[in-house]
This record gives sequence, structure tokens and C-alpha cells, in this order.
Amino acid sequence: MNPDSIMYDDYPLRTDKNGNDVILDSYIHCLQIVAKAASDRGIKFYHVTQSHQNNAEGSDHKREVTENGAKWLNNILLGFGSKQIAYYTYYTRRESNSSGTESYVDGKSFVDYNGNPTELYSWMQEIMANDQKFAPTIMQFDYKGSKVYGSTSADYLSNATTLASSSFTKLTSFSVSTGSALVTELYDDVKANYMYMAMNVLDPDATNTAETVTMTFSGYTHVLVYVDGVASIQALNSGVFTKVLNNGDAVFVIPYNN
Repeated sequence: MNPDSIMYDDYPLRTDKNGNDVILDSYIHCLQIVAKAASDRGIKFYHVTQSHQNNAEGSDHKREVTENGAKWLNNILLGFGSKQIAYYTYYTRRESNSSGTESYVDGKSFVDYNGNPTELYSWMQEIMANDQKFAPTIMQFDYKGSKVYGSTSADYLSNATTLASSSFTKLTSFSVSTGSALVTELYDDVKANYMYMAMNVLDPDATNTAETVTMTFSGYTHVLVYVDGVASIQALNSGVFTKVLNNGDAVFVIPYNN
């Protein structure tokens, strides 16, 4: 068909039938497949992220969107080179009881039933404003590969190791102090620059687990660092860069010589 883009929708942050927060076990695995297919074909990768409600044993189990969850979702999609992030079904749900009486449950929608902006609306304004600051840079980069470091015991991380890159082009080594971290490699073929995203991919709504990531770029003196859309320059000590990341936080790094 020779399309000029690939788009699909998915929402990974769920609640199981026992009320436990879970992350969809195929989510990162699917991102790896689709982002690589788009990169190999030279076409754009778009993604629609949606609020989710699943039916388990006759009961609805909805996980509302939190500020940390929204950041988690946007960071991971940027790291996989998505050129467009859209949102679907962040809506005010209508529910009916056995007598047919209807009620409206706002949950975490962008606007409530009366059309008034909610706190999620405010969160997303800030998140997307940061993304727009980063857009002129990140839009020039395409996905090349990814790998999960640290613990991969969770299904959503274990499945992602199946398509893991064996090595990266400029990133010599990587380590994470605790928990799990996702690293993606992106490439700007016009300026011939490589970018690496390191992200704390632990559940954004779980107890916060800060982790220190260590990235080594042998032969490089500096890195251009992007956090929440803001750029800074950092000199490397023997090619080493470190950063503390909370659940859902990500850092984007471009190595270079001054």
C-alpha cells in the first residue's frame, strides 16, 4: 500500500480484576515493532493514546489518568520517535444503574460534563508546552533501537527484551542503580547526530522509586541534555553522564565534542 505513515492506538496503564495497577505486557514490544517498521520504511510513526476500561469477570476496572501517568506516556512515545501524539476517549463517562437512572462520572477527562477544564487539562497544557519546546529537535530524529536495563521480571519489560538491540552506535555502556530503565536510540540523518533517551519505566502510579542512570560515551567531551523540553550543556567526565530519574521521568542526550 506504500503509506506515508503508520498509526495505531493503545493504552498501557490498566487495573486488573483484583484492583492492582498493571502495565499492558505488549505495550513496549508493540512500540518496538511499529517504530522500527516506520524507521526502516522512512515513514512517520503516529500514536493515539487512550484512556482504558477493561471488563474482567463481569466487572469494570478503570484506571484513571494521573499527571505522572500522562508524563510517562508522552516520554515513552517521544523516545520511540513518534511524530504525533493524539488522545482518544479522555471523556466524561455516562453510567446507568439497574433502574435506568443515568449519572456522569468525570474520572480524569480533559473537560467535565459541563465542558469545564479539569486538572488533567491543566497537566496536559504543561506537558505539551514542554513537548513543543522540544519539538524542533526531536522531530528531526527517527527511532533506531531500544533496550531495557535492570530488572526485567515484569511481563511488559520481559517481552521488550525479545526485540532488544544488542548494542548502540555511540552509547558505549549503560547502567541503572535500581529498578528498570528503557534506553532508545534515535538518529538525525541530516546532521548525523545520535540521541539517546533514558527513562525510568516503572509504573508511574506506584510508590516512587528514584534511580540513577549512568551513560558512557567514549571519545566524547560533552552532551546536549533535554529535560522537559529545556536544553542544557554538560561536560563529560571520562565520557560519563549521570542523571537521577523518578518514575516516568526521561532524559534525552546528544553526545558531541566541543
